[in-house]
Amino acid sequence: MSGCASGCGTCGVRLRHAGKLLHAEVADLDVKSGDRVVVQLDRGQALARVVAPSHEPKNKVPVHRLLRKAKDEDLAREQRNKQRAEAALKLAEQKLRRRRIDVRLVEAEYQLDGSRVEIFYLSEERHVPSDLGAELSAELKAHVELKPLGPRDRVKHRGAVGVCGRETCCSSWMEDFHPVSVKMAKLQDFSLNETRLMGVCGRLKCCLAYENAHYESVKREMPKVGAFVDTEQGEARVWTHHVLRRSISVRLADGTQIELPIPEGGFPKGRRSPGQGAVRAAPAAAPAERAAAAPVEPALAPVEEPAESIAPPAALELPVPIDSLAADGADDGEGLDGDEGALDTAAAGTASAEAGAAGAPGEAGGQRRRRRRRRRRGGGGPGGQAGPPAGGSPPAASG
Repeated sequence: MSGCASGCGTCGVRLRHAGKLLHAEVADLDVKSGDRVVVQLDRGQALARVVAPSHEPKNKVPVHRLLRKAKDEDLAREQRNKQRAEAALKLAEQKLRRRRIDVRLVEAEYQLDGSRVEIFYLSEERHVPSDLGAELSAELKAHVELKPLGPRDRVKHRGAVGVCGRETCCSSWMEDFHPVSVKMAKLQDFSLNETRLMGVCGRLKCCLAYENAHYESVKREMPKVGAFVDTEQGEARVWTHHVLRRSISVRLADGTQIELPIPEGGFPKGRRSPGQGAVRAAPAAAPAERAAAAPVEPALAPVEEPAESIAPPAALELPVPIDSLAADGADDGEGLDGDEGALDTAAAGTASAEAGAAGAPGEAGGQRRRRRRRRRRGGGGPGGQAGPPAGGSPPAASG
């Protein structure tokens, strides 16, 4: 790559691999891509690497001053600072352990001149006490600054291998993190499985945002899954989207499934229900209109039965024969033609007979039934003698 000569403006540099791109004024130096340079920052001097020899910033961004190309002394100092950073990290861990504070430290980093050291820790855990920095500064003879890091920043600083088998994007080439949401996974038809959507950092994978804009633009030209569209074979229902092939799969009424490419200009908007469109409910009618619109049931004609079909009522059957009633009246000294007392006696006898037939308990009912049986067998009165007949006339004398 061609170098950047005097007067060419600014160049792009990075402090660490996949770090943020900084802009530095070149001045009279001749640098090319890959050169190690010393840059003056707000917090002190730092070693950087040139990644864009001729790079003009598009927006108003701070432009730093490029001091010189890195010398052997600067590179040797960088190695010593790394060893000092490891010692500072161990010392900070010991201080936290003595205070019984469970905080995970990530790494420490010295400035080139050794006057400043930054110690990074995970921000999701407990915050370190503010006086710890002053205590470390007194022992390390340098200004100590404790900086929190999120889970994504930790992987970016330390580096890791992703589930794809390659180095994670954040530690290999990404400058900044972009917002990632579950909506992106739904748009790209991913199954909402936590193990597949989460990265090494425990957050949603950054690669979900790479193709999100393409999926959005293509799916605008497609009807939604489940909508009804018209095809040359008839009405069909959208079954699947094929974004990479720019086509959709539809299912016809007979169950046949075909694939249709997206026409120029996109598919027309599908219908929610088969037919001409979505069926809309009619407005509610007034009570009078509902009564007028209600169907009227025809009146049923009366059914006339012939007189011959009507049977006369059956004769009333008494539970006790009339002769028995007459015999009871004769025993009491009165016949059927007696006064009301005789009728009452007969009625009482009938009720007792019914109670006896139903199995009702009672000594009078049992005696009365035995007396009747004796009369039927012998034809006599209570004493075994023949009583007068029911008509009241004496029996004829036998010859």
